[in-house]
Amino acid sequence: MLKKIIKDNIPKVSISLNEIRKLDDKYDFVEIFIELKNIISDPISIYKNIANNEEPGFILDYLNPVEKTASVSYLSHEIMEIIDVNDEDPAQKLRNYFQNLSIYLSDETRDFSFGAVGYFGYETLKYFEPSVGLLKKDPNNCPEASFMIPKSLISFFHNEKKIIISTILKLDLEDLEKEYLKVTDKLTSLSFLILNNTTFQKKDIFEYENGTNFKPNIEKKDYIFMVKKAKDYILKGELIQCVLSQRFSLEKNIKNFNFLKLYSYLMEKNPSDYMYYFNYGKNFKIIGSSPEMFLKVKGKKVMIRPVAGTTGIDKDKDFSKNLFNLKNSEKDQSEHMMLVDLARNDLGRVCKTGTVKVSKLMNIEVYSHVAHIVSEVVGIISPEFDSLDAFVASFPTGTLVGAPKIRAAKLISQLEPEGRGPYCGAIGWFDIRGNLDTGTIIRSVVIKDEKFSYNGGGGIVFDSDPELEYQETLDKTKIFNEYYQ
Repeated sequence: MLKKIIKDNIPKVSISLNEIRKLDDKYDFVEIFIELKNIISDPISIYKNIANNEEPGFILDYLNPVEKTASVSYLSHEIMEIIDVNDEDPAQKLRNYFQNLSIYLSDETRDFSFGAVGYFGYETLKYFEPSVGLLKKDPNNCPEASFMIPKSLISFFHNEKKIIISTILKLDLEDLEKEYLKVTDKLTSLSFLILNNTTFQKKDIFEYENGTNFKPNIEKKDYIFMVKKAKDYILKGELIQCVLSQRFSLEKNIKNFNFLKLYSYLMEKNPSDYMYYFNYGKNFKIIGSSPEMFLKVKGKKVMIRPVAGTTGIDKDKDFSKNLFNLKNSEKDQSEHMMLVDLARNDLGRVCKTGTVKVSKLMNIEVYSHVAHIVSEVVGIISPEFDSLDAFVASFPTGTLVGAPKIRAAKLISQLEPEGRGPYCGAIGWFDIRGNLDTGTIIRSVVIKDEKFSYNGGGGIVFDSDPELEYQETLDKTKIFNEYYQ
């Protein structure tokens, strides 16, 4: 079987040296790729074989929300550049970067061929909505936004059983032929490594890491006080909803910690729509499994999937009852509809009049420890705006802040003891042609300077029960505590 797979995939590069020499002088780079067909392979296993854990790299898995299996994955072990952004508008920084770079793409059919992979942290809101004022600092001191620009990219199209291995070649080199041969040799080597890796599909046997419980940054009584304070503002009519959170942290020696094992564990135990393993190098990583899309743009079509309304579940106990209660909860339904309306309003700022629609309304989606109410809102971006304008208009998602969004953000900064950092921001890929696909940064662990932390939160409305709201933050983060205990 393996011999047949290799025989069917004799490497053929996408563009010849002669074709490259005929390209217009306006291009700085050219993308070169090899396509492998009729092949199934595991991105985690590939990454483990080719990546250096002390060097930057990433895995992005996009899962089918119903079947919980990966439909598309992206992997890079070779990063050309990291763009850390602090004290300036990261959307404009990214836009400027793309505008100053010209690349020839020999295949325009893929949604993501070349661009940036990274995140916008929650506090970048202050650049998009200056009226929010000063926001508290992230205690982990993560970059406010950070983007990896991959030099090499491996794209897995699992449903089509296809893998594309791509890299970029700089065109102003003195010895173009020599560099072209280097690049094509590298692609060929990677293709044979992947072809020989197809038989190794087993996941790790999970062994829990030895550790202690994560410590919250706020005592239970103080979290309950925050909930009551938010309810006071809601009853006064200043707010409709406010999303409050707490952070859990653990100091741990990360020298021998297996980060890929943690990611494998999340993939196995808590498969979600957006799975990400972002390794920014020796002292900074983000690993998560988020069920919620933030924003997706293809061409001029834009989509948001609000996730709001949550119940903790135990599939061996009261499973059907909990789902029934979620479906019929007036509190959860009203909270969800408010956030659907907020998503419609956000998209309405940048979309053609009459194109913003609710394509799916209040579906129930089940995950490992919780179930959510989920909807979809779509629209067509107006010609005078681009995908980053749509991103900015919607950031951060209302499901993680509240409504009205700016007033809720101000109260969050007033009540929560510290900044959120990457948590409640957005993470994913941004293609140079304007396509993007991002998830919200929730159910995620941040590793910075040997400190592990994760956050959990919930939406507070006028009839919220403070005890239940506190419990919801524990339900949403249970997956990490289970791993470390």
